[in-house]
Amino acid sequence: MLTHPTLKLAAFAAVSAMSLGACSTSSSTPTGTTEAASTTITLADAYGLGGYNPVAGYADLGVSLIYDGLMGLDSPDGHAMPTIIPKLAAEEPQHNDDFTQWDVVLRDGVTFHDGSTFDAADVVATYEAILDPASASEIASSVEMVDKVSATRDGDKEGVTFTLKYPYRDFASRLLLAIAPSERLTGGPASESSLNREPVGTGPYRLEELTADRAIF
Repeated sequence: MLTHPTLKLAAFAAVSAMSLGACSTSSSTPTGTTEAASTTITLADAYGLGGYNPVAGYADLGVSLIYDGLMGLDSPDGHAMPTIIPKLAAEEPQHNDDFTQWDVVLRDGVTFHDGSTFDAADVVATYEAILDPASASEIASSVEMVDKVSATRDGDKEGVTFTLKYPYRDFASRLLLAIAPSERLTGGPASESSLNREPVGTGPYRLEELTADRAIF
């Protein structure tokens, strides 16, 4: 049984890679027929239908069709252990000598599915919402070492600074959390947020339709 989080990530990455590999294989139409090639692909998801709010814990391990985190997982062949790479971050995060401050430069030109522009305010709002006791976030303990998240700017580079309560060498793994638009983070219990059924992210897919038994992306 896989119980260690890293092993769990590796297993999920392997399944994802195989599924996406199947997606990229085109089917040909037999000569002399008019049947069109299938454009519908059915994929299993590690999450249940609905509940797509990052503050409630959706995509907390950095694997999502809908969202990106500052960092993401990369497992190109589905067999190797996944590595953490920049996603919404423009480069690897930088830390001070005692690992209590982490600086992240953000990518430019990223937009959410609703057309709004991704910026530092979205990162600050997402992490603050997770830490807010009013949200009753199930993943608040995973970032409990965070004391403050601040928007920064160095010339034309926008970024965020995480100030920690104590040294944490593995903090890059806490940057996998999915980022939602600040305008959609309206406070209150995460379980009641509109993001659960109307997610808005920067990922490769957007939710088009959600019913009791299927989600169409």
